[in-house]
Amino acid sequence: MNDILKQRLVGALVLIALGVVFWPVIFVESERREVDQSAQVPAIPVLQDAKIAAPEPLPDIEPVSARDEISLHDSPPTILKQQQAEPPQETETVLADDASAAPQLDPDGIPVAWVLQVISVSKREKADALTAQLIEQGYKAYHRALRRNDEVLYRVYIGPVFERDKLDRVKQDIDRELHVKAIITRYLP
Repeated sequence: MNDILKQRLVGALVLIALGVVFWPVIFVESERREVDQSAQVPAIPVLQDAKIAAPEPLPDIEPVSARDEISLHDSPPTILKQQQAEPPQETETVLADDASAAPQLDPDGIPVAWVLQVISVSKREKADALTAQLIEQGYKAYHRALRRNDEVLYRVYIGPVFERDKLDRVKQDIDRELHVKAIITRYLP
Protein backbone atom coordinates (compact mmCIF):
# COMPACT_ATOMS: atom_id res chain seq x y z
CA MET A 1 0.00 0.00 0.00
CA ASN A 2 0.92 3.49 -0.65
CA ASP A 3 1.90 5.83 2.24
CA ILE A 4 -0.57 8.47 1.10
CA LEU A 5 -3.38 5.93 1.01
CA LYS A 6 -2.50 4.76 4.55
CA GLN A 7 -2.59 8.35 5.84
CA ARG A 8 -6.00 8.95 4.21
CA LEU A 9 -7.43 5.76 5.70
CA VAL A 10 -6.12 6.63 9.18
CA GLY A 11 -7.50 10.16 8.85
CA ALA A 12 -10.90 8.83 7.74
CA LEU A 13 -10.99 6.44 10.73
CA VAL A 14 -10.14 9.29 13.13
CA LEU A 15 -12.91 11.46 11.66
CA ILE A 16 -15.43 8.60 11.93
CA ALA A 17 -14.43 7.98 15.58
CA LEU A 18 -14.81 11.67 16.40
CA GLY A 19 -18.20 11.71 14.70
CA VAL A 20 -19.38 8.72 16.74
CA VAL A 21 -18.26 10.35 19.98
CA PHE A 22 -19.62 13.83 19.32
CA TRP A 23 -22.81 12.90 17.38
CA PRO A 24 -24.98 12.53 20.51
CA VAL A 25 -23.54 15.71 21.98
CA ILE A 26 -24.30 17.83 18.94
CA PHE A 27 -27.45 16.37 17.38
CA VAL A 28 -29.36 14.56 20.14
CA GLU A 29 -31.46 16.73 22.41
CA SER A 30 -31.03 16.03 26.09
CA GLU A 31 -34.06 15.55 28.29
CA ARG A 32 -34.36 18.49 30.58
CA ARG A 33 -35.86 17.79 33.95
CA GLU A 34 -37.34 20.53 35.98
CA VAL A 35 -36.08 20.54 39.54
CA ASP A 36 -38.57 21.52 42.19
CA GLN A 37 -36.85 24.28 44.06
CA SER A 38 -39.55 24.92 46.64
CA ALA A 39 -38.52 23.68 50.07
CA GLN A 40 -40.46 20.86 51.63
CA VAL A 41 -39.33 21.51 55.21
CA PRO A 42 -42.00 20.84 57.84
CA ALA A 43 -43.01 23.57 60.24
CA ILE A 44 -41.34 23.83 63.67
CA PRO A 45 -43.23 21.68 66.17
CA VAL A 46 -44.84 23.38 69.11
CA LEU A 47 -43.44 22.13 72.40
CA GLN A 48 -45.60 22.13 75.45
CA ASP A 49 -44.14 22.48 78.92
CA ALA A 50 -44.91 19.36 80.86
CA LYS A 51 -45.17 19.62 84.62
CA ILE A 52 -43.27 16.89 86.43
CA ALA A 53 -44.32 16.07 89.95
CA ALA A 54 -41.72 16.16 92.70
CA PRO A 55 -40.56 12.72 93.82
CA GLU A 56 -42.16 11.36 96.93
CA PRO A 57 -39.83 10.23 99.72
CA LEU A 58 -39.77 6.53 100.49
CA PRO A 59 -41.16 5.65 103.93
CA ASP A 60 -38.13 3.58 105.11
CA ILE A 61 -35.37 5.99 104.07
CA GLU A 62 -34.53 9.28 105.71
CA PRO A 63 -33.81 12.19 103.37
CA VAL A 64 -30.16 13.25 103.06
CA SER A 65 -29.32 16.75 104.16
CA ALA A 66 -26.52 18.80 102.62
CA ARG A 67 -24.26 18.28 105.64
CA ASP A 68 -24.70 14.49 105.52
CA GLU A 69 -23.51 14.11 101.93
CA ILE A 70 -20.44 11.93 101.53
CA SER A 71 -17.43 13.28 99.68
CA LEU A 72 -14.98 11.14 97.74
CA HIS A 73 -12.29 11.69 100.36
CA ASP A 74 -14.32 10.35 103.30
CA SER A 75 -13.61 6.91 104.69
CA PRO A 76 -15.90 4.12 103.49
CA PRO A 77 -19.02 3.40 105.55
CA THR A 78 -18.63 1.04 108.48
CA ILE A 79 -20.88 -1.54 106.83
CA LEU A 80 -18.27 -2.09 104.11
CA LYS A 81 -15.50 -2.41 106.69
CA GLN A 82 -17.44 -5.13 108.54
CA GLN A 83 -18.05 -7.12 105.35
CA GLN A 84 -14.37 -7.30 104.45
CA ALA A 85 -12.58 -10.49 105.43
CA GLU A 86 -9.85 -10.18 108.01
CA PRO A 87 -6.38 -10.56 106.43
CA PRO A 88 -4.13 -13.33 107.73
CA GLN A 89 -1.66 -12.54 110.50
CA GLU A 90 1.33 -12.73 108.14
CA THR A 91 -0.14 -10.06 105.86
CA GLU A 92 -0.76 -7.72 108.80
CA THR A 93 2.91 -7.73 109.74
CA VAL A 94 3.90 -7.02 106.14
CA LEU A 95 1.38 -4.17 105.99
CA ALA A 96 2.77 -2.71 109.19
CA ASP A 97 6.24 -2.64 107.63
CA ASP A 98 4.85 -1.10 104.44
CA ALA A 99 3.10 1.76 106.21
CA SER A 100 6.42 3.53 106.85
CA ALA A 101 7.74 3.08 103.29
CA ALA A 102 6.14 5.24 100.61
CA PRO A 103 6.35 4.07 96.99
CA GLN A 104 8.86 5.82 94.75
CA LEU A 105 7.60 7.95 91.87
CA ASP A 106 9.17 8.22 88.42
CA PRO A 107 9.63 11.63 86.73
CA ASP A 108 6.06 11.40 85.34
CA GLY A 109 4.63 10.94 88.86
CA ILE A 110 3.75 7.27 88.31
CA PRO A 111 4.57 4.85 91.15
CA VAL A 112 7.50 2.56 90.38
CA ALA A 113 6.56 -1.10 90.72
CA TRP A 114 8.77 -4.16 90.42
CA VAL A 115 8.22 -7.75 89.27
CA LEU A 116 10.29 -10.88 89.59
CA GLN A 117 10.77 -12.69 86.28
CA VAL A 118 11.04 -16.27 87.44
CA ILE A 119 11.59 -18.16 84.20
CA SER A 120 10.99 -18.13 80.43
CA VAL A 121 9.66 -21.32 78.86
CA SER A 122 8.61 -22.27 75.34
CA LYS A 123 5.50 -24.28 76.27
CA ARG A 124 2.36 -22.72 77.65
CA GLU A 125 1.57 -25.81 79.73
CA LYS A 126 4.82 -25.39 81.69
CA ALA A 127 4.07 -21.70 82.27
CA ASP A 128 0.53 -22.54 83.44
CA ALA A 129 1.80 -25.25 85.79
CA LEU A 130 4.50 -23.04 87.33
CA THR A 131 2.06 -20.14 87.71
CA ALA A 132 -0.44 -22.40 89.47
CA GLN A 133 2.32 -23.76 91.74
CA LEU A 134 3.45 -20.24 92.71
CA ILE A 135 -0.15 -19.16 93.38
CA GLU A 136 -0.61 -22.21 95.64
CA GLN A 137 2.49 -21.13 97.56
CA GLY A 138 0.86 -17.74 98.16
CA TYR A 139 2.65 -15.64 95.55
CA LYS A 140 0.88 -13.22 93.21
CA ALA A 141 2.00 -14.92 89.96
CA TYR A 142 1.08 -14.60 86.30
CA HIS A 143 2.61 -15.24 82.88
CA ARG A 144 2.79 -13.36 79.59
CA ALA A 145 3.45 -14.49 76.04
CA LEU A 146 6.41 -12.94 74.23
CA ARG A 147 7.11 -13.35 70.52
CA ARG A 148 10.80 -13.51 69.65
CA ASN A 149 11.57 -14.09 65.96
CA ASP A 150 9.23 -16.97 65.00
CA GLU A 151 9.14 -18.46 68.50
CA VAL A 152 6.68 -17.76 71.32
CA LEU A 153 8.08 -17.68 74.86
CA TYR A 154 6.08 -17.56 78.08
CA ARG A 155 7.56 -15.59 80.96
CA VAL A 156 6.37 -16.30 84.49
CA TYR A 157 6.31 -13.31 86.85
CA ILE A 158 5.69 -12.64 90.55
CA GLY A 159 4.40 -9.22 91.55
CA PRO A 160 4.04 -6.32 91.01
CA VAL A 161 5.41 -4.96 94.28
CA PHE A 162 6.22 -1.35 95.12
CA GLU A 163 9.08 -2.15 97.53
CA ARG A 164 12.06 -3.71 95.83
CA ASP A 165 13.42 -4.99 99.19
CA LYS A 166 10.50 -7.40 99.47
CA LEU A 167 11.19 -8.72 96.00
CA ASP A 168 14.87 -9.26 96.89
CA ARG A 169 13.81 -11.59 99.73
CA VAL A 170 11.32 -13.38 97.49
CA LYS A 171 14.00 -13.75 94.78
CA GLN A 172 16.31 -15.55 97.18
CA ASP A 173 13.54 -17.97 98.18
CA ILE A 174 12.49 -18.62 94.57
CA ASP A 175 16.08 -19.12 93.39
CA ARG A 176 16.66 -21.64 96.17
CA GLU A 177 13.34 -23.53 95.74
CA LEU A 178 13.20 -23.70 91.93
CA HIS A 179 16.96 -23.72 91.18
CA VAL A 180 16.68 -20.73 88.83
CA LYS A 181 18.22 -17.29 88.61
CA ALA A 182 15.23 -14.96 88.70
CA ILE A 183 15.50 -11.37 87.49
CA ILE A 184 13.98 -8.29 89.13
CA THR A 185 12.62 -5.87 86.50
CA ARG A 186 10.39 -2.84 86.50
CA TYR A 187 6.71 -3.61 86.09
CA LEU A 188 5.23 -2.23 82.88
CA PRO A 189 1.48 -2.90 82.51
